[in-house]
Amino acid sequence: MEHIDEPRKERRSPVSGAFQPDLLDTSGRQVKGWTNKLIWGDNKLILASLKGGALRRQIEDAGGLKLIYIDPPFDVGADFSMDIEIGGETFHKEPNLLEQIAYRDTWGRGADSFIAMIYERLILMRDLMHAEGSVYLHCDWKTSGFIRIAMDEVFGKNNFRNEVIWHYPGREMHITAELKAGKSEVVCDAGQLVKISKDKNEVVKREVLTKKWTDWVDYWAVDFNYESRKEVIKVAKSMGVEGELPGVVDAASGEFIEFEERWTGAYIFENEWQSFRTRRDRDLELTTATHTYAKPGRYTVAVKVIDIFGNDTMTLVPLTVG
Repeated sequence: MEHIDEPRKERRSPVSGAFQPDLLDTSGRQVKGWTNKLIWGDNKLILASLKGGALRRQIEDAGGLKLIYIDPPFDVGADFSMDIEIGGETFHKEPNLLEQIAYRDTWGRGADSFIAMIYERLILMRDLMHAEGSVYLHCDWKTSGFIRIAMDEVFGKNNFRNEVIWHYPGREMHITAELKAGKSEVVCDAGQLVKISKDKNEVVKREVLTKKWTDWVDYWAVDFNYESRKEVIKVAKSMGVEGELPGVVDAASGEFIEFEERWTGAYIFENEWQSFRTRRDRDLELTTATHTYAKPGRYTVAVKVIDIFGNDTMTLVPLTVG
């Protein structure tokens, strides 16, 4: 623990007559009352010691903690870089220095573990806070929803005041200045993909590429009868807990082990209809072709979507015909 409260001496201003700190004075130490402290260690253990240790009395005498700011490691996974292709242009996001050093694989154990880690510390903070204290928690969009629920439970949803969203207008200005004539680049700005181009006359044009939600979709396909094609694999008849490995010669008979077909429990997706964007044609058909079922009954329609980031998702829709 380090005491870092080193108040400067005050002197009266010759102009206004008011007291002001001497900017060149670095001496002096507060001899009584609360002093600012820099504590090294696991913040969970430190908060627990503050709650049940000798400093608890000092905190209560000062009225409790009135301001808390925390900047936990985000639930980021392993890598920050990505390539995005849209409108014939490629947008490549490189990890910045902070992401490379501080946050790469800092917390890759899943959102549930991440929220549990935050929740335990919020409980300890609440017990140390002043009744009118404030908590600022810095996180990114991937975990903000989960953290908001945790904070509502700990501090009460009626105590939520506002959300501050970071915006960096300087990046687009920097790219515009560095962009060569006749070239273009795609950047992400305020949740939208923007194409910045500069013609041969140095005239800059700004075009928003994601004007509606469908602009984020790169490919989608439909299987009108998804559960009609089971995924079947061949395995050794004796395969099981005590079974043989497939393809191994039976030493007793000198013959290969017999195989049989088994259903894996999954189904095979067949894109009976699809629409996708290409470099030359960026149009995407949003209405499928007409499909006629041979007989009435219950069917499962599978819709697969791949967005411009390459994320693959599929939704199953139950359908009754007749």
